[in-house]
Amino acid sequence: CSNPAGYFRSSARESAFRRIPCPPPGQNHTGIDDQMMLNVASDVKKLRDIHFKCSSRDERFLNSHQDLIRTVTIRKTCSGKYLCSIIIDDDRVPEVIETKNEIGIDLGVKDIVVTSDGDKFESPKIYVRRERRISRLSRIVNRRKSGSNRRRKASIALAKEHEKIANIRKNFLHQLSTKIVRENQVCCMEDLDVNEMMKNRNLSKRVADASMSSLQRMIEYKSKLYGRVFVKIGRFTATSKPCNVCGYYKSDLKLKTREWECPVCGTKHDRDVNAAINILKEGKKLIEIGLSSPESKARGHALCKVRSPKLQPSKAWMNREKNVN
Repeated sequence: CSNPAGYFRSSARESAFRRIPCPPPGQNHTGIDDQMMLNVASDVKKLRDIHFKCSSRDERFLNSHQDLIRTVTIRKTCSGKYLCSIIIDDDRVPEVIETKNEIGIDLGVKDIVVTSDGDKFESPKIYVRRERRISRLSRIVNRRKSGSNRRRKASIALAKEHEKIANIRKNFLHQLSTKIVRENQVCCMEDLDVNEMMKNRNLSKRVADASMSSLQRMIEYKSKLYGRVFVKIGRFTATSKPCNVCGYYKSDLKLKTREWECPVCGTKHDRDVNAAINILKEGKKLIEIGLSSPESKARGHALCKVRSPKLQPSKAWMNREKNVN
């Protein structure tokens, strides 16, 4: 897109540029005043010949489908980097691997994902590993005089460190969520109340570092993209205490107990794997009874069904129900 991105607007946390529609080649800027385009800030003038990085596949697609570009947004992060977001009408469908696997997923702090197959994915604990560096940079910023050039440089260094942590975490979550969705046809998860978990002073830092809500959101929208079935069971459904073999309910199970043996059938359970299996069983029940039944509404479940992208690549439908509890 060759037309300017708009005029500069600063905010408390980051600098941003106004989003302006990108008209097809050969047409004028509809709805944009000429005087507005003349009053461009100095930062925007520097971006006249800006170059941005993208994959070679996306570069070829953008060059051959410039008429599909709708908006271009350029924003400046706290670390001084400029990011360009391009919204286009893209009907491409990702390659879908046919599979019949069904999986239940239990989210945690130490192991961010524990599956019903027994696989465990350890949380990278990115913030915890770099916490000492964050503390040191924060102290340096506080020692600098307010408004000085040295304080500005120290603030940029601190912002770059926070940005690096966020990028590492986002990359890990994207790779993990893509792997889960591509290998399984049905994904069942528990609707966790992360806000309540953050109130625990002993676990709040680890919960925030794990970013379980982001992982759940990624798996949900990627299930729609890959034509999978995503099931979210109610947050008040008991998953850790019932035995997945005989159904015995261990009411005295404490949080520190990670393994326990069923007194009825004698099965030895790993707490997280047992919860993942129960989540999968509950998700299958939800698929069988459907969303319209009173039993499903009472359980507080949500079901996301997606049609095959080969049949209708640009029309995916999703049906949700709110938690009634």
